[in-house]
Amino acid sequence: MLHRAGSWIFGLALLAALLGCSTKELPRGAEVIDRVDVVGAELVEEKGVKQSIATSKTERVLGGLLEGIPLLTFLDALTVEYHTFDRYVLQRDLERVRRYYRARGFYAAEVTAGRVVPTDQGHVRVEIVVAEGDPVLLEDAQLEFPDWQRAFRANLTMRDAINDFRSKPRVSGEPLPRFDEERYDQAKEEVLRALTDNGFARGTVTGKASVDLPRRRARVQFEVSAGPRCHFGKVTLEGLGEIPEGPVRSAIGFEQGDDYSTAKIDAARHAIADLQVFGSVEIEAVLSSAQASAKTDIPIIIRFQPIKLRAVKVGLGAEVGSQIDAHGIVGWEDRNFIGGLRRITIETRPGLVFFPTRLETMVSQAPTDVLPEAELRIDFKQPAFPEGRTNTLLSSAARIYLPQSTPVPDPVPDDYNIVGYREIDGAFGFDRKFRSSYIGTSTIYAAQFIKLRFDDPFSYNFDDPPEGFQRVLIPYLETLASWDWRRDKEGEPTTVQPHSGLWFGVGVQFAGGFLQGDADDIRLRPELRAYAPVTDDITVAVRWATGFLFPRNYGDSLLPDSQAEESVRARDLQLMSFRAFFSGGPSSNRGYGYRGVGPHAVLPFLSQYGQSRDLLPAGGVGLWELSAELRVPLGDKSTGVVFADASDVVQRIADYRVTHPHISPGLGFRYLTPVGLLRLDIGYRVPYLQRLGERHLEPEEGGPEPGEGDSFPFAVNLAIGDAY
Repeated sequence: MLHRAGSWIFGLALLAALLGCSTKELPRGAEVIDRVDVVGAELVEEKGVKQSIATSKTERVLGGLLEGIPLLTFLDALTVEYHTFDRYVLQRDLERVRRYYRARGFYAAEVTAGRVVPTDQGHVRVEIVVAEGDPVLLEDAQLEFPDWQRAFRANLTMRDAINDFRSKPRVSGEPLPRFDEERYDQAKEEVLRALTDNGFARGTVTGKASVDLPRRRARVQFEVSAGPRCHFGKVTLEGLGEIPEGPVRSAIGFEQGDDYSTAKIDAARHAIADLQVFGSVEIEAVLSSAQASAKTDIPIIIRFQPIKLRAVKVGLGAEVGSQIDAHGIVGWEDRNFIGGLRRITIETRPGLVFFPTRLETMVSQAPTDVLPEAELRIDFKQPAFPEGRTNTLLSSAARIYLPQSTPVPDPVPDDYNIVGYREIDGAFGFDRKFRSSYIGTSTIYAAQFIKLRFDDPFSYNFDDPPEGFQRVLIPYLETLASWDWRRDKEGEPTTVQPHSGLWFGVGVQFAGGFLQGDADDIRLRPELRAYAPVTDDITVAVRWATGFLFPRNYGDSLLPDSQAEESVRARDLQLMSFRAFFSGGPSSNRGYGYRGVGPHAVLPFLSQYGQSRDLLPAGGVGLWELSAELRVPLGDKSTGVVFADASDVVQRIADYRVTHPHISPGLGFRYLTPVGLLRLDIGYRVPYLQRLGERHLEPEEGGPEPGEGDSFPFAVNLAIGDAY
């Protein structure tokens, strides 16, 4: 089964990926490097040595596995990145390896050979042979800081940095850490940063390293002078162009006369980037000037390179899955709408659904109707209101659509009423990002909205929808908060393919009450994501999420012992379709289709027949999801994934259970395209692991329908971006 996840984006991504890659013509007589090995690298990681040299191996998707496979050879040819052998480059690389080892404390290391071994016609393997020798160990590191009382907070941070330097990196079997020049330079930077973060812009740090080669010992001394306490001087902005100065100064967050701090400068750099109107930002603190070095007012110059502020986008796409459709997108965006960096985006998405054909009936069930769909969305953002780094957000959308969960009988009766929805959404609120340095550098996001959703059913082919379809109006308050401490392989903050770190978020919604509306409830959904490196390249990612819905004016009729009338049950099911929790799909349990996990029922507001074939996802008030991935790089732009997902949805919170884990292991593939990470996942529903001790789930739990046998226990998902 194939599911849509931004299908028009996927189409553009695939096209861009194919057009953006090209085969390279190899020079006559060139030798392709299949592999580079560093022989003798034991105490120093081989990967680090390879990254320090220019000679590198040819990169291919899946390590060249696609070469020679019919229909897939073109993909290998389009994505291959050839690297050819150059003897002069290798000679320079041997000296680079020597310097690399020396910088890591291996002063006696020798590069004994650079071998070129033929592996096939026109292909070679390069071997660099090293004799590491014994490393120089760090015997002691001292901090000399006479001004420690005047700069007490800076002194504490300095001593933490020195203690960390004294203890790492450890060498197996040695009582002392290895002396590493890179970590020595890093320690000096951290000591200096402790001064500049706390107002001492003209502080100085001098390091002295004494290396005793016969004894293989090193001693280090850091001498620190704080200098005068400083303040920000004049803040000059250059290169704004048509971008107004006011919102930018509000985002900067400091002004002339404030206490100097490089931490404030970093926070300003992030806040300016959040405005999303600059390609680059350079902030310079003018410390070396013709003025006296003791001057305490530090001028700041900020140079900007604006991006294009207005854009039109046009695209086409198609879906082949639970329905067959073609759709387009036409949009316009202005990031300085009527000045003040106000941002407005207008998008319209027309589409046609070929009803009732879907993926599994493309051969047996031809389209009988072509149903129009359309969406118009307007989003507006006012930056720096009500304060410098807070945004005011306003959005509205009008949509006409056929629900993807619409049951499709086969064959379709002549009196089948095709029901669609006219929907209006609106939101108004505020959001803000905060930078925190208590645990490294992390980002805190907070938002508060008031939202409204109105759905009005209509019939595509009759005057009115069947009985049981009603209008739904749901106003609600939504609070969002998240804490982001994710890092890439270099330890820098990232939101794309993290290698380490944590992300935690929570969303709370309040519907009904003084807001009135058809639904009265409280909805809570926390989520935690964790990333841990197994090696320098391989990552383990884990995601846990849960959800709790507390309805106050609906839902009781869905309980097993309910004697409620069918009209009440129909209304409850309709409200649950908008407010309940669902699981299954590309960013959830990937062994199941969209909303495929959990309670299923005949939905009177969507189904006009009572047969079991009309069982559809009904949602629940309780949810838990747990996923784990092992991410292994297959090349510079490709990654292989082994994953396992589990989840469950229940109709009563008291029924929370682990006996229905719906476990779905699978394999995935990622490829970095010019428009994002292209993702393919194939999940498998393992017998006896959907409901423990039972081979199959019942149809009411999302299992195969009567007469379908074992069903098809796989799901295929295509999407842009990582699952989490």
